[in-house]
Amino acid sequence: MRRAPLDTSFVISLARGDEVTLEDPPEQAAISVLTLRGLHHGVLVATDEQRPGGLATLVFAERRFAALPVDTRIAPRCGELVAAARRREGGSSEQPTR
Repeated sequence: MRRAPLDTSFVISLARGDEVTLEDPPEQAAISVLTLRGLHHGVLVATDEQRPGGLATLVFAERRFAALPVDTRIAPRCGELVAAARRREGGSSEQPTR
């Protein structure tokens, strides 16, 4: 069975009820713990107006998907997903420099 982690922006779209499709959907989808980190962060920094939506997205993700730990197999795929999403959005796939 082929498993694949879903990108955070894809999970947010699913939680909102947006119509989204995958070109080559996996048999079993999951999220990485980095997605959960990002969703938790979003709730913590949200305005009072934004917080209920962010919390609903977090609860959706936690209940619907298994969270995969980030290891040497997952990290490269997560990087590929982020780069592809940024290219689609017209943003840079480059990581910010410090």
